[in-house]
Amino acid sequence: MIGRSAETKILLHEIFQRTILKMPQTAADLRKMYSDATGRPWTDEEGRRWLMQRYENLDIHEKIPRLHSTAYVSLSDKVSGLAQRFCPYCDLEGAKYIIPIRLQPESYQSLDSIDKTAFKAAMAERFKGYPLPLLGEVAVCMHLTFVCGGERRIRDLDNMAKLLLDATKGLLYGDDRKIDHLDIMRVSHAESEEYLYLAISASSLNDHANTAAPILQHSWAGAPELNLEDFRPKPATTIVAPASGANATPLPTTKAAQSPS
Repeated sequence: MIGRSAETKILLHEIFQRTILKMPQTAADLRKMYSDATGRPWTDEEGRRWLMQRYENLDIHEKIPRLHSTAYVSLSDKVSGLAQRFCPYCDLEGAKYIIPIRLQPESYQSLDSIDKTAFKAAMAERFKGYPLPLLGEVAVCMHLTFVCGGERRIRDLDNMAKLLLDATKGLLYGDDRKIDHLDIMRVSHAESEEYLYLAISASSLNDHANTAAPILQHSWAGAPELNLEDFRPKPATTIVAPASGANATPLPTTKAAQSPS
C-alpha cells in the first residue's frame, strides 16, 4: 500500500506533467487544427474566422516564470530591479545588456547644441571597450530607467528619452528606426543623486511566425475612423481687389468674400 506522502508526490508529479510541462499551441498547431477539423487546406481568411469562433478553447497562452519583487530593501535595490524588468514580447533567449550610466538625465529641449554634443561624447566614453555596436542592424527592444532627484525641476520623460536615444544611435544600435519596442520609466526621489539605466536586446516583436493568420481583421466596435486632413485649419479665403490692370494681385483676407449687393 502506498503511503500518503508517496501518493501526494505522485499526484503532484501528474499535475506538474499536465500543467507545467504542457506546451501551448503554436501557430502551426492552430493551422493544423483547422485543417484536421474541416478537411480543408488552411487559408488566412477562413482559418482566422474559424479559430476566432473557438477562441475560448484555444491553448495559446504560456505561463513564463519570472522574478517579481514584493518589497525592496532600498531605492537603489528598487531601481536595479526595475532596470532588469522582464520583456515578455521580444527575444526571450538572446543576449540582453543591462547597463547603469552614472550621468544626470537631461531633457533634449533644455540643452543647446554644445551640451547635446557633450552628452553624446559622455555616452561614447561610458561604452568605451564594449564591442560596438552591441546589436548591429537588428530590430531592437530597449528599456530606459531614469532616476531623477527632487532638487531639480521635473523634466519631460519623452524628452529625456529622445536625448538618450540620439546619443546612443550608431553607438549601441544601427538606426533608431530599428527600435520596435521602447519602454520608459522615471523613478523620482527627494535626494540629489541622479543617473540612468539602459537595457537593450534584440526584438522579435515583428517576426510574425507566431501568428497563424498574419492579416489584420480588427473589430473597432463602432469607433469612427479619424483622418488628419479633417482637422487641419481651413485656409483663409481671398478677396479680389478691383482690377486696375491685367495682372491685378488678389489680397489675402480672413473674411469670406461677399457678393455685391
